[in-house]
Amino acid sequence: MESLVHAMCFMDACGALAAPIVASLFISSGGDGMLGAMFPSVGLGIAVVSPTGFLVASLCGGKTYYYSSSGKDGGDRTSGKQEPEESDVRLFRLALFLFTTMTFLAAGMEKVMGMLLPTYAVSSGLDKAQGNLLTACFWGGYAASRFAAIFVASSRLDAGVTIYVDFALIAAPAVAPLLLDLSLEFLASCVALVGVGVGPLYSGLVTIFERRVGRITGDVSGILYVGYVVGQKVCVVATAQVVVAHPLAVFIFCLACVVLTLMVYQAAIWLSSKMHN
Repeated sequence: MESLVHAMCFMDACGALAAPIVASLFISSGGDGMLGAMFPSVGLGIAVVSPTGFLVASLCGGKTYYYSSSGKDGGDRTSGKQEPEESDVRLFRLALFLFTTMTFLAAGMEKVMGMLLPTYAVSSGLDKAQGNLLTACFWGGYAASRFAAIFVASSRLDAGVTIYVDFALIAAPAVAPLLLDLSLEFLASCVALVGVGVGPLYSGLVTIFERRVGRITGDVSGILYVGYVVGQKVCVVATAQVVVAHPLAVFIFCLACVVLTLMVYQAAIWLSSKMHN
């Protein structure tokens, strides 16, 4: 089932990458896009594009539900793993809180970079076209890594190792703009690498929770996803005005989130080891 989780996350990434491209066909700086003369409104374009993504996401979601309800999960779960005993309920809830905190931070990195890069570009003296290029590079790396994560999950590589790779791919490129005066090409490369690191983070955390803590039930997946959605909204609202005044705050925020996520992750792994000893 882990591959299906990554597949659904990949569809989300495709939507994030395709949305500005589709919108650019309808809207240009002058108000008339390439398809503006063909369609009366952007709403009609959305009506054409949206059902396709909805259909694919519904198929993935239905298949995931089938595998979950029938127990046909592809064998990725730790064999013999049971629900936590009564004495471990508090530890289980604490572990769930820690993982929800990490999904909150992962979503914050994702949306702050994806939504505030144009603000960063304009506030840094770049033009809107260059800001769109940075945004496209981020979402391109994001989508590519989520696609690759489908096959990584199928290969049964240790998710605990790959998540450290994700942390490194976020942290290292985010440091470069803070220390160096980069050309647009190098800056775009750094942003793309951050997208590669952020992309599979949420689905990777869900995978690790199931392998190290306990079975993903409907309640557990709902709590983890609530943390993810709340992080998307809160972090963008909290940082938007800061980025306008201090553009590099985009990268500082990502670095801070990586450090916090790494600390919480270490605590969660230690707690999971206590639960199963």
